[in-house]
Amino acid sequence: MQTKRRKSAQSERIRYMVMIAMFMAMAFVTTLLIRIKVPPMLTMDVKDTVITLCGLFWGPLSALIISVLVPLLELISVSDTGVYGLIMNILGSVSFSVTVALFYKWKKTLWGAVLGLISGAFLMVSVMLLANLLITPLFLNVSVADVQAMIPAILLPFNALKAMFNVGGVLLLYKPLSRMLRKLGILSHQSKPLAESEVQTAPVTEASASDEECENPTITKPAKRRLTSLWVTLAALALIAGAAVLIFKVMGGSFVDGDKGASLGGMVDKIEDFLVNKLGREWGVIICSMIPIIELRGAIPLGLALGLSWWQSYLFAVIGNMIPVPFILLFITKLIAWMQKCRIKLLNRFSGWLLAKAEKNRGKIEKYSFWGVCFFVALPLPVTGAWTGSLVASTVGMKFWKALLSAFIGVLIAGAIVTAIAYGGVAAFQWLI
Repeated sequence: MQTKRRKSAQSERIRYMVMIAMFMAMAFVTTLLIRIKVPPMLTMDVKDTVITLCGLFWGPLSALIISVLVPLLELISVSDTGVYGLIMNILGSVSFSVTVALFYKWKKTLWGAVLGLISGAFLMVSVMLLANLLITPLFLNVSVADVQAMIPAILLPFNALKAMFNVGGVLLLYKPLSRMLRKLGILSHQSKPLAESEVQTAPVTEASASDEECENPTITKPAKRRLTSLWVTLAALALIAGAAVLIFKVMGGSFVDGDKGASLGGMVDKIEDFLVNKLGREWGVIICSMIPIIELRGAIPLGLALGLSWWQSYLFAVIGNMIPVPFILLFITKLIAWMQKCRIKLLNRFSGWLLAKAEKNRGKIEKYSFWGVCFFVALPLPVTGAWTGSLVASTVGMKFWKALLSAFIGVLIAGAIVTAIAYGGVAAFQWLI
């Protein structure tokens, strides 16, 4: 028995070290691929998102280890700020990721994680501002008064947006990543995703189920968990999109190219050149809005990044999002039937995936009919939109013109929401600074 326990403990230690190494490698790779230069001398990366995720899964110590080791790797590879950048990197990563991991270890619920993320964000901003006042004058040969003058215009917005991006990244990635790790047997099944760990479920006998559901509010229904997950995803996407737009449009951020051009910045420059100089900004927004999953929730921020006015982004995104809808309503059921009979297994599987996706949302749309499709399309989330709404409307047999009008109203609402978030967020930020 003792031998088995020793082997089990040794296996857990090996797994712990392997996972720390894996997350450390992932954090370092993100610093190579995603480095954003913000004038005059600041550089932003998103490694703290990866470090924090490791801390949530494997505890505060793992976050502390990676927060120290990854900046050391940066120092000897891509960093151009020397020891100064090393110190600032360690302070920023430790103050954010370790704080979040400590709060989540204390209270493993959604609200424990949210409280940790908020506390970590505020602590990171405070620590970085204090460190700039104490350390920056020593390394950059400037006075404390010069650094103080930079705080409201540069240092505070930069660190706040960096924290905002990392909070959104953690909220967006934790749940799908934890589910994947649990399915692979790497993560314990006791660790529940954020949206599912808020309320503990209890076994209920069939005879007393209806009574207990009324008397015991702690019994969580799947619908409630899905709604919580929906709001978490929406908040995460809003934080990420808002931070990205403000960093690039307001603060003048730009991607740093790698030594061999193998960076996200090089790809972004090529895409921007194609959209602006070859295809045209308006057509770029229209085509982007036609793409499944991306749709207008990605097309409108693209229009903002390309310099279009709010009404132009809104108009071209709505047009692009509506172009595929009539074809989906008219032909998708026939196309699925053909793919099911096709001898190509890939098409068989794809048709099954489409039917499963439609069936998953069938109940909501059948229940509310016209307004069900409208509301489903109006939610600007990755799992919703005109493509999925039209697919479900077609499979439930909704009349063509009724479904088309419902989808159009939903697209108009979704476009208004995304436009208000993107352009309104930039305008609010410019007003504040």
